[in-house]
Amino acid sequence: MTMETLTLNNVTVEFPFKPYPCQVVYMEKVITALQSSTNAILESPTGTGKTLCLLCAALAWRANFVQQLRGTGELGEGGVAGEEDPWDSVPGISSSVPKIIYASRTHSQLSQVVQELKNTIYRPKVAIIGSREQLCINSEVAKKESNAEKVHLCRAKVKAHACFYYNNTDVKRLRVEDPVMDIEDLVMAGTKQRMCPYYLARELKSQADIVFMPYNYILDIKTRQMHGVDLQGTIVILDEAHNIERVCEDSASFDLTSHDLAQCISDIGHILDLKQKGETYLEEGGTDVEDLQDFLNLKEFFLTLENTLDGIQFAETAKKEMVKPGGYIFDFLETAGVTRATASVLMDQCNKAISFLTTDERSGFRNGGNIQKFTDALKIVFSGSCDQPSSSAHQYKVFIKATEDTKKNKKSDGWGTLTQESSKRECRTLSYWCFSPGYAMSDLVSQGVRSVILTSGTLSPLNSFSSELQIDFPIRYEGPHVITKKQMWVGVVSKGSDGTSLNSSYANRFSASYQNSLGNTIVNFARIIPNGLLVFFPSYPVMNGCVDTWKGNGIFQRIESCKPVFQEPRRKFEFTSTMDAFYENVVGSKGAAFFAVCRGKVSEGLDFANENGRAVIITGLPYPPRMDPKVTLKMQYLQESLKRPAAVGISGEAWYKQQASRAVNQAVGRVIRHRHDYGAIILCDERFAYNSSINQLPQWIRPYVQTYDKFGLVQRDIRAFFKEAEKDFGGLVPQKKAPVVAEIESAVRSERPPPDIVIRDNLRHVQAASVVDIHIPGKIPPRPQASLARLKVESAKELAGKSLLSSLASCEGCSSKNAIDLTSTKGAYRSSFSQTIFQAGPSKAHATHDDGKPPAKKIMIVAKSDRQKTKLETVAGYLKELKASLSNEGFENFKIILKTYKEVSTDLLVRNTRQRSRRSTRSTQATLSPRQPQSRCR
Repeated sequence: MTMETLTLNNVTVEFPFKPYPCQVVYMEKVITALQSSTNAILESPTGTGKTLCLLCAALAWRANFVQQLRGTGELGEGGVAGEEDPWDSVPGISSSVPKIIYASRTHSQLSQVVQELKNTIYRPKVAIIGSREQLCINSEVAKKESNAEKVHLCRAKVKAHACFYYNNTDVKRLRVEDPVMDIEDLVMAGTKQRMCPYYLARELKSQADIVFMPYNYILDIKTRQMHGVDLQGTIVILDEAHNIERVCEDSASFDLTSHDLAQCISDIGHILDLKQKGETYLEEGGTDVEDLQDFLNLKEFFLTLENTLDGIQFAETAKKEMVKPGGYIFDFLETAGVTRATASVLMDQCNKAISFLTTDERSGFRNGGNIQKFTDALKIVFSGSCDQPSSSAHQYKVFIKATEDTKKNKKSDGWGTLTQESSKRECRTLSYWCFSPGYAMSDLVSQGVRSVILTSGTLSPLNSFSSELQIDFPIRYEGPHVITKKQMWVGVVSKGSDGTSLNSSYANRFSASYQNSLGNTIVNFARIIPNGLLVFFPSYPVMNGCVDTWKGNGIFQRIESCKPVFQEPRRKFEFTSTMDAFYENVVGSKGAAFFAVCRGKVSEGLDFANENGRAVIITGLPYPPRMDPKVTLKMQYLQESLKRPAAVGISGEAWYKQQASRAVNQAVGRVIRHRHDYGAIILCDERFAYNSSINQLPQWIRPYVQTYDKFGLVQRDIRAFFKEAEKDFGGLVPQKKAPVVAEIESAVRSERPPPDIVIRDNLRHVQAASVVDIHIPGKIPPRPQASLARLKVESAKELAGKSLLSSLASCEGCSSKNAIDLTSTKGAYRSSFSQTIFQAGPSKAHATHDDGKPPAKKIMIVAKSDRQKTKLETVAGYLKELKASLSNEGFENFKIILKTYKEVSTDLLVRNTRQRSRRSTRSTQATLSPRQPQSRCR
């Protein structure tokens, strides 16, 4: 692996390729912060390689730090990053060498970070921390629904030595080919060697040079204590940190309803019923508990707490709600006898109850989830320094409200049958809200952290961001993009196609004139924007209201005549299928449009590179709902904070505006994802033309914003932009950061039948097979997976019937005589190859037999070439050339034939696999008893 060697601040950095100037500056800032043991806040646009820069700079500094300690004799031999096999020996690492904790928002993002680390020359000892939900391979524990159930059942099994995987766990016996593992690699290694991945991760963490984890594991005091995360002397890197403020506040807040308390009472009552019938309750370790007093006390406590909540008197107003200072929570709990001295005893009793409900099969659907929720609330109230009213009063607010509960209550009719009875019982909610993200960050720094580095593509404005977190960031950087002016178009569209002003303010967003003008504007853009079009609305109600109106007046049908439309669903289980459908359609003749909301799943983390996102339309400024109690109290808190002596911060109104601008910046960042990408950013709200709004946009966008009053000029300029961009950048693709050899080595290490090797010169990537599944890559998941949103090439198989090239030839009478047949034979593994007409990177997703075993796989060793790819060597280029050469009817026929070919091939593959399995079974039986006549009974 060829590396580019740099010397930054007297530290030698090995980088996978020649870095851009902005990447050099970014790495210098990281190293400066680490050398001076200070904090840094760094903004770098998506697509500029900030993750790779972070890893290379941090690990290079750490290696240099180790060498300096060795030079002074302060560090003994062993235990440093870069050892040939750090898994064979695990000597203790000197406390003088800082450990790096790399945190991001989700495990999916962390998997991408691990893949980036594999592209570098650095090989530190790595650990990745996750929950039992992601790591547990014990089938009995894994089938539990809630994480709380998994935790308590796992603890019970570990304490009783009843889990085989835990008993077999020994990190010294762990053998892996590559010590740089993401969470999927760890699960596979644990499953293969029959060790518990969860406890392996905990052991590896103590020896690791760099530890990966979601950042709520660091910021949430409860989770940090549960996973034993020690921050003393560490370097904490928080990637994708634009949500840090909200995560800090949410991790220190809770909502508790009267329904929760009622369910706690019901669960404790269930335990008492079983015990009073003479049943024996086994504690986690198997010790008999004969005294019922703990559970009787627990039930009495919850009854008292419920009565206290129901007894709160509201003022005589239309709304039944009230606001109390943060210290009120201690008074509320004290009425039920909970103080700092008794809280730990109460939590122990709650844990006993949860353990019983989790491990006892007679509990049925009861899993102690509400008791766990209450226990977590107690941990928030009495954790750290917030257990004194004086320290939390100004950072917290207690909000209590009553709502009418119209749910149907189930009651017995006397015959054992449950009947439904409608009632209007009042439901009350006690909320304990933290409004200071600096509270969690200050607690983080107080743990003895050496440096905190925050980075993301959307942190601007940095001054207000850092002031809210209430810690000092001496090192700051707002980086430019690596693209040129020709690769992006940014415009403010003040008026729609009919001349109506576009303004999505609360007073205007549901008016018929605004919705019709916006709809017609989108229709016009859908006609001229190629491939994928993203349209972001301020909220779900606004999106749904516009779509309903457009369906009623025909505008929606006009949009669909230009591009098929997909809407962001609220339900999680619908999201993947919707995204897959969008990615399938986006490369069609029309492309596709995706309607989404700011702050939604689509705007936060999905990648719409290249054809998947050629333009993004922002239909308005997504301000938070001003009348929401939490938003109102947050603004009040900020105003009160400014009145304190030596206060540093922002006003409530400034915070309110920033929430909108940051949501816009996140949505804008979905397009233009790499050095050779291009796209248009269309801001369809006249308020974007204000200087205050432009100044809130990312620094790399601000200089290029144009404001239009005439819609015709917008269309003209967008047409011209895409025409020039397609000519200049249409044939370019992102650089490959890792050679094809890495894919081959990974395949060879796996336990599969010996593959045939086909060598082809002068091609960077070759996928040749008689079965080809064609999908267009869209989302970039942490690892290649079989998905409708990816291009995957399955293992070569001998299939009867018409070949893919023959199907293509039949589309418009073209000849497949140019197809090259390559045949390689080795033992029992034989497959015929045809030259593929599609081009993509190497895939790790392989087909499997019905029995779960992977089939024979073809591995291509490919010679490296420096020549430029032709248009026919890329998926996008090939489809574009194909579409240009065929008629519309012919292109549609080709798509139908391709789909039919895939279905027939899959059916034949399954049928052949079953036939081979039956033949193998009969052969085995004949071998074992050759003289016995075969029975014909079935």
